[in-house]
Amino acid sequence: MGSDEDAPATRRRRAWLAAVLTLSNPIVGMLYVDRPRRAAVYFGLLLLCPFGAFVLARNGLWPAGLSWIPVVYVVALVSVVDAYRIGRQHEHGFVGGWFTTWKGLLAVAVVSLVVIFAFRAFLFEPFRIPSVAMLPTLKVGDEIFVSKLAFRGAPVQRGDVVVFRLPGKDVLYVKRVIGLPGDVVVYDPTSKSLTINGSAVGTEPLGASAEDGPLLLARETIGDRSHSVAVRQGLLGFGGTYRVPDGHYFVLGDNRDNSRDSRFSEFGFIPAEGIAGKVMFVWWNTGDPHRAGIAVE
Repeated sequence: MGSDEDAPATRRRRAWLAAVLTLSNPIVGMLYVDRPRRAAVYFGLLLLCPFGAFVLARNGLWPAGLSWIPVVYVVALVSVVDAYRIGRQHEHGFVGGWFTTWKGLLAVAVVSLVVIFAFRAFLFEPFRIPSVAMLPTLKVGDEIFVSKLAFRGAPVQRGDVVVFRLPGKDVLYVKRVIGLPGDVVVYDPTSKSLTINGSAVGTEPLGASAEDGPLLLARETIGDRSHSVAVRQGLLGFGGTYRVPDGHYFVLGDNRDNSRDSRFSEFGFIPAEGIAGKVMFVWWNTGDPHRAGIAVE
């Protein structure tokens, strides 16, 4: 016969606390009420919401103007109600696993936060385009994935679209790298032409676009890489000759006549340590779901 000391501990739960914990972290909330399988299910559903919306958008099955965020809210609300209901059942006591202890719940919460932080800090981070400075490559409302690992072991190259911070500022910017350390870049605002180290960058006219006013589109080729750019017809932009210092980069917006970039003294050259990552692809745009999955050239 076992003694009372060998009997598993009986725990009680508060329904309102179960709901609050589930709202903040569905895994912790469901473990609090001793439902590990439901913790996995709700966590999987929350991950499936953006992924499922992405797949539907790529196949033209997601309506324009509808965000995937409300779907997440619905799943979260269902999980909260479910946790509250189970918590009511456990108010008079239950026998749970190690993960239902406060130490176990705290460990799970810390691990999940560390995983999320590490993913955003060292692997990928989403970013939303707020302006027209990168038209036609990136549009307002584009949500992009930025690789934090792209430049670890590989140098920044001309043509890369990067996310960066300016010295002393906490604002993130997205521009295209045109000049590397030591390059001499010349931009002629009259002809809208670009020269790098004395060699003219080839351009191929693509026609007009009504987006953001009367824009003329062109295909610009730097080395063996090509991308689209836009200029305003009849508008004298801003240009000059720029010598890129060591440890810095010269960047331009693809919307050449509507972009604050390295051509302007208050913006300047981008220090290498300010580059946060490389833009890989557009994964969502609520106004135009068809853009989901477009690779950024």
